[in-house]
Order: sequence, then structure tokens, then C-alpha cells
Amino acid sequence: MASLTEAQRAFIHETKYPGLLTTLRSDGSPHVTPVWVDMEGDDILINTIESRQKARHMRRDPRVALIVVDPADAWHWVSVTGHVVLDNESAMDVIQQLSHKYLGKDYPPEWIDPNDTRVTGRIRIDKFDSDGFN
Repeated sequence: MASLTEAQRAFIHETKYPGLLTTLRSDGSPHVTPVWVDMEGDDILINTIESRQKARHMRRDPRVALIVVDPADAWHWVSVTGHVVLDNESAMDVIQQLSHKYLGKDYPPEWIDPNDTRVTGRIRIDKFDSDGFN
């Protein structure tokens, strides 16, 4: 397992830049979607709804890739590959954490469907690359 530098960790934790998450479809082709991201220790946190394609893909094949790019400077970015561990237990707490980071407030209640089950993905980093860091 690889560890990001403090500067790379801060870039993901302190900025509001979304990540682009790549999961693998059953035929092996990539599926890319934007996600809110944060750091917890050496893990990168994401959150989604269990019925979404990315959640189904990660349940079947935990290998993922993620890139976070500074929209004001395309040459300032962090990219990771690794595997994801999914957890339903803390999912509502994590979506609140991510909402406070990205929206500055609680996750909007009108976005919550009581029929949906949220899931948190903890990306365990196997490899990483970056640009714009000393």
C-alpha cells in the first residue's frame, strides 16, 4: 500500500475539487464518474448510492482509479490506483462530511430517497502519481 505525501493529502482533503472515479464494467471497459472525495488517514473516501453503476462495479471488482485535478491549473493533480472497501455502516455520516466540505452545509434532505441505501468506498492506494507538487 502506498501513502500520499502530506501536500498531496492536503490537496485532496482541503480543496473542493471533485474526483473522477474509474470503475470497471463486467466486460472490463472503464466507467468514469465524478465524485466528492476526502481523506481519512491514508484512505480516500467516496460515497454513492448502492443501486448506481459505480457501486455495482466496485462490488464485483474492487479495482479503481481516481484523479483529482485543480480546475485552475491542469498540471496540478493527484492520481491513484488501488482497491476499494465498501461500507454501508458509516455511509450517512460520510455523505454529511462530504456535503459540509463541498456545499458548506448538511446534505440536502430533498436529495435523500428513503428507498436508497448509501455506501462509502474507502480507496486503499496501491500506486499514485501527481504533478505540481515539490
